[in-house]
Amino acid sequence: MDPLDDLLRGLRAEGAVLGTSVLAPPYALRFVDGAALTLCAPLLGDGWLVVDGAEPRRIRPGEIAVVRGPASFLFTDDPTRSGPALDVYCDGRVDSPGPVDAGTVLLAGAYHVRQELPRRLLEELPPLVVITEDHDCAPLRDYLQERIAAGALGRHVVLDRLIDWLMVCTLRDWFEGNRPPWYDALGDDVVGPVLHAMHGSPAAG
Repeated sequence: MDPLDDLLRGLRAEGAVLGTSVLAPPYALRFVDGAALTLCAPLLGDGWLVVDGAEPRRIRPGEIAVVRGPASFLFTDDPTRSGPALDVYCDGRVDSPGPVDAGTVLLAGAYHVRQELPRRLLEELPPLVVITEDHDCAPLRDYLQERIAAGALGRHVVLDRLIDWLMVCTLRDWFEGNRPPWYDALGDDVVGPVLHAMHGSPAAG
């Protein structure tokens, strides 16, 4: 059994927002969902993530970031600039910018983790996870970018499921390089079934 199956089964994007048309400098977006996890992937252009507990990190097309909440964080063109930021929510609005060849388009999805088991995942994650373009999500990322460039994003529910796929790929890639002891134990042929049974019916233990 894949040890990530149970951890990721309850994760669902609760609304995705695609940029605010095309972001052009100067810009600063403050994500204030209070979400447990937020996925951010620039499809065009780039920007900086400013997250408490982590160094500011520039992310480019091909890279995917996951921010651990619930604190707010910034996506901006300049992490050193002070000034007001626009508060945004991943609240279900999907604004396709249409065909573009310049500027920054950010894909983002918020995850509010309510199940007990995925909280173990949150405890293992640092404030900011970034995976580079050499990952399993590249074909999906390329597909999304092509759809954005064509001005044909699709329905909102489809976007949510695509973001779910990106989230699973991103976390899988991160865990493969940062394996905590329990991750391997859950996948063990002998110990794994016992641990899964314990988590499935804790009162029975």
